[in-house]
Amino acid sequence: MTNLTSAMTGSCWNAKSRAVGPCDAARSRAASHPIACRLLIALNLVITAWVASAPRACADSSSSVMVVYSVDGSNQPKASTWSGSAWSSGSSLSSVGGEANWVILKNCPTRNEMACATFDPASDVNVMFFNGSSWSSPVEVCINADEVDDRSVDIAYEQLSGDALVVYYDLDENNFGYRTYNGTTLSSETDLARSGITGNDYVLLVSKPDSDQIVLITLGQVSGNGEVISANIWNGSSWLGWTTIESSAPTNDNECFAFCFESISGKGLLVYGESGQSQPRYRTLTGTSWSSEASVPSVGSVPWWMRLAPAPNSNSVLFASLDAANDVNVNVWNGTSWGSNVQVETNAPGYAQRYFDIAFEPGGAIGLVAYVESGQSSLRYRTWNGTSWSSEQTGTNLGNQGRTIALTPGTSDQEIFVAATDDGNDLEVFRWTGSGFTSTTQLEGTVGGLSSTEPFMISVPASRPLVPANTPYAHDFESSMGAEWSAGTRSFVSTFTNFAGRHHSKPLKLALNTTPGETYTVMFDFYAIDSWDGATSNNNSAPDFFSVSAGSTQIFSHTLTHEWPSTRAGSYPYSYDQIGDYGYNSWHKDAIFRKMQATFIATDTTTTLSFQGVVTDENSAGVDDESWGIDNIAVDVARFVDVSSAAGFNVSTSTAFDNFGGGMSWGDFDNDGDLDCYISGNTARLLKNNDAGASFTAVSLGDLRRQAAMVDIDNDGDLDLWVATTNDFNTERCMLNNGSASFTSGGNLGFSGPSNNENCAAADVNADGWPDIVMFSENGNWIGHHTGSTSPALSGTNASSYGLHTSRNYGNGDYSSTGDINHDGRVDFFYHYGGGRLFCSNGDGTFTYNNRNIGISTGESLKLGSAWGDYDNDGDLDLATARMSEACSGYLWRNDCFTSNGFTGNFTNVTSSAGLSVNTEVDYGPDDKPGTRSVAWGDYDNDGDLDLFILGAKGAHYLYQNQGNGTFARVAHGINTSGTFIDCCFVDYDNDGDLDLALTRENGTAMLYRNRTNNTSYLKVCLAGRGAGGTPKDAIGTRVELWNASGTQRLARRDIGVARGYGGTEPIWAHFGGVNPSTEYQLKVYFATTTTVKTVRPSEASTTIGTRTIPQMISISESSPATIMKWKENVNKPSL
Repeated sequence: MTNLTSAMTGSCWNAKSRAVGPCDAARSRAASHPIACRLLIALNLVITAWVASAPRACADSSSSVMVVYSVDGSNQPKASTWSGSAWSSGSSLSSVGGEANWVILKNCPTRNEMACATFDPASDVNVMFFNGSSWSSPVEVCINADEVDDRSVDIAYEQLSGDALVVYYDLDENNFGYRTYNGTTLSSETDLARSGITGNDYVLLVSKPDSDQIVLITLGQVSGNGEVISANIWNGSSWLGWTTIESSAPTNDNECFAFCFESISGKGLLVYGESGQSQPRYRTLTGTSWSSEASVPSVGSVPWWMRLAPAPNSNSVLFASLDAANDVNVNVWNGTSWGSNVQVETNAPGYAQRYFDIAFEPGGAIGLVAYVESGQSSLRYRTWNGTSWSSEQTGTNLGNQGRTIALTPGTSDQEIFVAATDDGNDLEVFRWTGSGFTSTTQLEGTVGGLSSTEPFMISVPASRPLVPANTPYAHDFESSMGAEWSAGTRSFVSTFTNFAGRHHSKPLKLALNTTPGETYTVMFDFYAIDSWDGATSNNNSAPDFFSVSAGSTQIFSHTLTHEWPSTRAGSYPYSYDQIGDYGYNSWHKDAIFRKMQATFIATDTTTTLSFQGVVTDENSAGVDDESWGIDNIAVDVARFVDVSSAAGFNVSTSTAFDNFGGGMSWGDFDNDGDLDCYISGNTARLLKNNDAGASFTAVSLGDLRRQAAMVDIDNDGDLDLWVATTNDFNTERCMLNNGSASFTSGGNLGFSGPSNNENCAAADVNADGWPDIVMFSENGNWIGHHTGSTSPALSGTNASSYGLHTSRNYGNGDYSSTGDINHDGRVDFFYHYGGGRLFCSNGDGTFTYNNRNIGISTGESLKLGSAWGDYDNDGDLDLATARMSEACSGYLWRNDCFTSNGFTGNFTNVTSSAGLSVNTEVDYGPDDKPGTRSVAWGDYDNDGDLDLFILGAKGAHYLYQNQGNGTFARVAHGINTSGTFIDCCFVDYDNDGDLDLALTRENGTAMLYRNRTNNTSYLKVCLAGRGAGGTPKDAIGTRVELWNASGTQRLARRDIGVARGYGGTEPIWAHFGGVNPSTEYQLKVYFATTTTVKTVRPSEASTTIGTRTIPQMISISESSPATIMKWKENVNKPSL
């Protein structure tokens, strides 16, 4: 306790000279009220403060970035807060009795609270607390804390409990005192005895992350041994005891030591000077045990100032020192050893002040050292990139030579706050933003304190390591947020219930346990509250960004707009899903963007996701300008993983989607038991699948444009290709396969009538067992009838009698899709011309046009893909199409054509009721958000119904999971590749029983995403027709149905190898999900001559092609009664 006698006699003790001298006016002021002074210190004082509704184990991000600073000649310090774009004007705090020589400011990790301590010329220590809206009155905790140019006080917060610890030196007691603060009550003083102490010069407290441990380091005089560096450890409730670190420190005026904790290991690192030695010493702290002393490489002279900065995502620590030769040196601790010193400055103005500081960006990518050069008003700086230091750079001009520099890591990954005093007694603040400094703000032109003290401090919301949650992770924020979150703020909107927020510019962080190398998807709803202004505006209110980072890697960053999209463009490719006034600023509407998603690859066992709004606060209104929140977050292992590069699938085939196409056709072209991929384009390629997806070999096929038909044109048992056009847009071409995927041109086989061709499809139009070719071209709709020879030739006709080439039903369309829509055993056609043209077979080789209510958006600039699939498992084919209209997902037309009177009904547009529609009412003006290009059906989750992937023209893709009740739910797909996209297709390229996803791009490489559903709930089917007189050997267009074992319930349907997408065809093998591998099922195959029924138990089925056996695949041939075949080829092609 403070010695009353000393306080009342009007004398004070000079710790440096150890002499008694007259006290100043402030000391006399204290002595004139001895009882009041003693009561103030002795009582267990209660301070009224705002208390969070529930304690949290992580930082409350509602805390502000704040600086408190001294003003020359004033006993009232000032405080200024950072809004995200500007500093507020300084607000005067209550009197602390005298001008503050030292200011300490710390942020509570669990409450919206800050603690401030000041040390004034009267040697008084005062503390006060900020509760988020106002400051408490100062409490004088010590009235004689040694010399006024020494920092004899510090504050630190326990990182779990959020309790504050205040430690100070009491000269009257020749001892330390400490107090704690729990958010409401400041405790009375407790002695912290240090045997033999006779004076103190510096007190430092450092909190251990994710712990209530706090380390105390002091510099002072002990038992006549000169300057001694001592350490003690607070364990959350008591002190563990003193350790003498160094008994011959080099100075009694400066911070000749530094301490920090490594971010990953939690190990402590203490560096310090020794009198007369140019090599700094260091020790490590493991738990509560100090290592023996070791040395840092020489810095050239005796170090008088030292600073440490831990890397936030590793055990590296940056070191900087200023020595007695006015040199600034830096080094890096890698967790076990030091690197080489780098001398960054040889001409600092002196060593009486701390003319430098060092810090890491919060994201950990860059380290920064900033320093003053003698006679220069501009800061100098260098950056550390993880391996080396940059050359010297010239930074911000302070106006005068700098004096004391302080760097404080900010709230975003690249932000560091800088505060500096200069020889003009100015206090300047500014920020490092990742590549340079912002302009300065002068907060004070007559800053208080002494030239050697630090009369200011910036505090940033605390960011201790969070408590990671396990993945998969999901939260709808209807309940409280756990310790995995950096803030627990939730808001309620009656229409949409609770969400996490509101937030303005401070990040919201989520810590998760992850597996290094694993790919994860993040999906969430985003609430854009008030006036999000996109990338540009006419009143300096933009840009307004929202970003997501995984560790230091940004995985999502877009400007967003919803109120004025016609004049204020945003980069986010999807439209909002809801808009309205949800109870905030009535002048502006709020919007909800559903199902935002991003993908990341974990690099560590824990990953912190950081969600942040980076908004232009044009009105300096903070959260009342733009704000944001998130809802319904889900993080899980990505079902689809990009294997494009690893598998060698990353080839480019088309430089212009509109002229050259880029559609995919998957078939076993080389008859080796896995599916190869043909991609059309002006550099068309066959990607030969090596060993079930282990790798692909790209074979160039030349200029083969637009749609292709995969077809065994000569009925020889291998798949050939019919290509709509080559380099003149008018020349058809047949590419003949020799059986091992080596192709030669067969010319047009006599079929040369079509011109300006975009599409083609294979079908046995006249049911003679030979494949025909149908082409919808600008000069008419054509059938190329096969002449019935193994030396193939086609006889072309566009006679109207066939029903395809009829008035107003042909012209310059684009692609087509096919399937047996009316169940007559023949292929029907849907051509993308004039809003769509549906031609259904009459069963005799002729067709009838009747759209049956189908209507889509078509046109030269609206080229798109479509696909047929039985999504509702009712046995008929439904139609999905893309839609190249702004911000649209596409169309879904349900087949309701089968009535009691046969095929007489219509299709129904169920796009909206099925849950596929997106907001189409937004005029995106300059944003011009594109629509979608292609679609693909496939049961990617092996649950028994077809899901739908819709390919965004510019990357706004949609994966819709079939809910089994006629509706779809949009889910995360994990595909974040940019570019102009052409086609998409589901295919089991690796024979593991789940459907993978392939995409093609214009002027970009093809993409392949491996599906990791990895279960056995599937059955694959390979068909073979008998050829002439039956079904063509490729079985293109044949319908396959899966039924229960008794044949009383149809479960699913597939059509083999039909035309689909943006100029491609369905894979040649059918895939059914949702089966129990040990259960029997019936397969019904509708060949041309017979309906074959076969009972199969998936786990007992397999097919061998070449040397590869494919599990759970059954092969059924038309040539004999259906059997499960262990199929072995002698000449590397199927025996058909």
